[in-house]
Amino acid sequence: MGGEVVTVSLQSAAPFFAVDDTSLCAVCEIEADPKHLVQGVLANLNLVYTVYSQAGRAPYLIARFPRQAFSKAQNRAVLRPREPNNPALVIDNADNAGEIATVQSERFSDLTKIEILARLLCRSSAIVVDYVNSQATRILADEFKVFDSVSFFEVPLRTPLEPFSVSRLTGELRPLRHDGGKSNEREGTWFFCNTLPDTEDLILIGDGAFYIARRTQAADSYAQRSVKLPASAALAQREKLGAFLHRSDKDAEQFSRFVALQKMQNVGAQTYAWREEVSAVIDTIVGLNDAIFLGGEFKDPAGLVETITVRTAFGETLALDQFMVRPKNAKDRFCALIPVKRGGRNNVQIRGQVSLAPGSLAAIASPFWAGDLNAARTRILSALPAASLTEDVLGEVIGPALKKSYETYHVPPVAEEIMSFGPVLSAPDCTLIIPLYKEYGFIKPQLQSFHFDPEFHNTEVVYVLDRPEDASAVEHLIKGLARIYKVSVRLVVNAKNAGFAGASNLGASAAASDLLLFFNSDVVPGQTPWLSRWIARHRSTALVGASGPRLLYADGSLQHAGLYSEKDLMPWYTNHHYFKGYPGNYPEALESRPVPGVTGACLMMEKGLFEDLGGFGDEFVVGDFEDSDLCLKAIEAGRSNYYFGDISLYHFERASMNQSQAYTKSGAVRYNGWLYSEKWKDALESIAEPEAV
Repeated sequence: MGGEVVTVSLQSAAPFFAVDDTSLCAVCEIEADPKHLVQGVLANLNLVYTVYSQAGRAPYLIARFPRQAFSKAQNRAVLRPREPNNPALVIDNADNAGEIATVQSERFSDLTKIEILARLLCRSSAIVVDYVNSQATRILADEFKVFDSVSFFEVPLRTPLEPFSVSRLTGELRPLRHDGGKSNEREGTWFFCNTLPDTEDLILIGDGAFYIARRTQAADSYAQRSVKLPASAALAQREKLGAFLHRSDKDAEQFSRFVALQKMQNVGAQTYAWREEVSAVIDTIVGLNDAIFLGGEFKDPAGLVETITVRTAFGETLALDQFMVRPKNAKDRFCALIPVKRGGRNNVQIRGQVSLAPGSLAAIASPFWAGDLNAARTRILSALPAASLTEDVLGEVIGPALKKSYETYHVPPVAEEIMSFGPVLSAPDCTLIIPLYKEYGFIKPQLQSFHFDPEFHNTEVVYVLDRPEDASAVEHLIKGLARIYKVSVRLVVNAKNAGFAGASNLGASAAASDLLLFFNSDVVPGQTPWLSRWIARHRSTALVGASGPRLLYADGSLQHAGLYSEKDLMPWYTNHHYFKGYPGNYPEALESRPVPGVTGACLMMEKGLFEDLGGFGDEFVVGDFEDSDLCLKAIEAGRSNYYFGDISLYHFERASMNQSQAYTKSGAVRYNGWLYSEKWKDALESIAEPEAV
């Protein structure tokens, strides 16, 4: 029968909804392969459509069509072909009794994922655009967990929407086309890309703002192409990208790729100097969770500079001069801790602008920042001369910056490897924990002393190597010594340097005994037996917190007979040892007694109490005040700390700590004292300072 129109029927998976006064939209699930439907039916109809699919699920057709195609009486839409002999499409409005939904009254919480997509993809009127904008915050927050696999993009309303793809071979841009031709959307609100036209393409939108959909050859190609841009163009494009990513994506992987792009672009630092009158240099940057720390040099004796602003990698413009701290004795050095709203720690390079009184502008740029907690601390502490780190400077900028660096970059220490040597003990009386860092010359005398102590046989020794690159050499050393000295030894290799506190805490977690003895790498017993008497004294003392012995210098004079804190030359508390420098047999130093604290160089504590107190505080830099901090935590918990004067060992003080440049050549000791005093000010004031000793 010639002229009969063939029809294809679909059933809407949700009520039809009005896009505007002239068009409706339907969402239909497609049971068969959509290829025939697209090529044989949809291509010949007067409608706008997209097919959305997810892996492992049936595809959906989202179709927008003229309102007059809908018959309320029949509750269906009949879409006739543009040319004869082509099939028509009939879409039944399911069981919705002629109902047409309106976008103004609906909430996303009442819709399925596909319905939300339909409403967003079919926008063409101010009504729908307003609806999308009103829901934007909810979309980005994904309150209803619907966008688990959909990429969506935001660009400012004033910017025409122009999607592009990037060639995976050349890195060049090309317009992103669909089956229906080039996208002509100009409302600049949302653009969706559910499946990329090429699995190795990435999508760019707007002027310099792009989203890396996949880390592929295309992303690499684009990054390589961007390297060739002039520094100013690369920085400007980077800032647009950073602002764009901050708005549209909170995925950590995308931010890490953004950081990698900055590193690949490798825009060099820029400085400004004019004769001897003005110089502006940013030579230090540390990205923090909600701030940026900057350091550098600024000289302007004639007052020619009006303002200095910086622009972050995420497009935030900030007034550097408002946050700049310039100590008088810092030799033109400055530092600043600037709060940021975008990007946080991913701000790894910033540029700045110096505005001069005559009206001229000068560009500056920081170096690239990359590093861990140790690097962040070193950068911050090196920004100013150590002598300029006064109480005010520490309280205003350096202290808060170091605290934020700890919050941003601190990672609990992890054992990379644990090796055992000598006899294995099932229930040792005590575990000695000895952190190692560069100084390994005392391992032999320690193991030799332990071997010849007849009461040491049920004690395990845990060496914690805080310098993993030395693992092979230290393993070889201990393995050889273990053949000679029959001591139960384990070597715990820290995955990365964590300082005294981190290494000690890691060793405590590996201890097999319920009693811990923290031992510096430069402490050697001077008498035998000593440990069995110490263990007995410690276990028999009621409510004991930490306990420590008498420590002697190599010449026999006193190094430690208990620890206390007081203010002296510095405005903050510092630690002191009773009778330091006195003869080793000074009568008062031979008396055992309660003390405010004992040194961490040789400190005993029950493992359960140590864990309850949170171990050694690793917020201090390198290694200082962790011992007195732990002792004060014990006092706060209702315990007392004890000094046992009848037990003595030798301590070659600072032989290990002097290996650390970060401590000896920076203001770490000042910061540690300031931090300790801030943390324990009330407690320290309540503990009576001793008479002159």
